[in-house]
This record gives sequence, structure tokens and C-alpha cells, in this order.
Amino acid sequence: MNAVTPFAQNATASAPFLTPLPGVDPSSFPIRQSPMPGLSAQAEIATQGGPKAATSLRPGDRLATRDGGTVSVVAVHLHRVTPEDLLHSSRNAPIRIEPGALPGVDLPEAQLLAPDQHVLLDDPSLPTGPCLVPARALCTGGAIRRVLPEDGVIYVELTVEAPHLINAGGLWVEVGNVQDAPRHGTRPAQVCLDDTRVFTPL
Repeated sequence: MNAVTPFAQNATASAPFLTPLPGVDPSSFPIRQSPMPGLSAQAEIATQGGPKAATSLRPGDRLATRDGGTVSVVAVHLHRVTPEDLLHSSRNAPIRIEPGALPGVDLPEAQLLAPDQHVLLDDPSLPTGPCLVPARALCTGGAIRRVLPEDGVIYVELTVEAPHLINAGGLWVEVGNVQDAPRHGTRPAQVCLDDTRVFTPL
């Protein structure tokens, strides 16, 4: 089981998104092996009190859920993937989703997700209807693609009191394991973009 690392929001050369609390060595952040769920450290999360950066969430914070309620944060897990790790194993590289890349999703800016983070895809072109799709299965190589940040990446994985869909920067993403939700495997997802049906490569 991976350790949980406390952190505070700030910026340094070694950790571009956040600075650990005193006495915590950023090189000690655990590397999460695949499957790799999680949100970018820069993601804005919808909470009961308004948007908050993923790095500023703490146990007890209440996150807004898709069903109109809220769910409490139990723990915040931090997973660091170094540039060297990304070069040796690009499967853990983040997926970048550009505004306009997903039908019916209004993204104000591009979002980064861990490759196995499930996103709600509410697209009539899917035969299953709305379903949860791992970010890696949405890659087109264009507006949705793997990227290799030169400083590496830090993923924020949230543990909540009960599985739910929460909003991260305009995307409805899964935290926990939402039972009985239609779910797509890691194979490429067939979606309809700009009225053209495409089968996206991994």
C-alpha cells in the first residue's frame, strides 16, 4: 500500500506544482504502479464552498457530486512520477484533454488526468449511452493525447466516504468505485467528434 504524503500548496524547481510540508522529502513521494488513477495537482475541484485546487483539499472538505449532493474527503494521496520514470514507462504519462475535445463537455481550459482515471462520457455515439471511460482509452493523438511534462507529474488521488462522480475542471470524474455504473474497458472508445465517428488509438 502506498504511503500518504502531506503537502502544502506552493512551487519549487523540484516540485513544480506543490511543496511538501517541513520535513517531507519530495523524492520520497511514492510512485504508484499501474493502474494509475488520479487528478492533476493543478485541477480545480468543485466543492461545497466553490472551486478549490486539488492540492488544497484536506480531509473533511465536502466535494460537490453529480447527483446534486456532497461527499466528504477522507484522505488525499500524492503520487509522483519523475521525468525519468515517464521516459522509461510512458504508460503512466498523463492524458491531456483539450477544450472541445469531448462532445457535450465544456472545458474552460485543458485538463491533465492520470491514464486510468475514469471520466464520465455522456455521448450519444456510444452504444452503451453515458459510461465511465479511462482517460487512456480516449486518446486520439491530437486533442486528447499523452504528454510527457519535462518536470514529471504529481497525481492527486482522493479517498472519499462513498464512491461518487465529482467535477474536476469541467470533467465529471470517478472517485472510489461507483457501483452499477456503465463502464468502458481500456480498449479505445468509439466516440463522435465533429460529426465524424472515429475509433481512437491507445
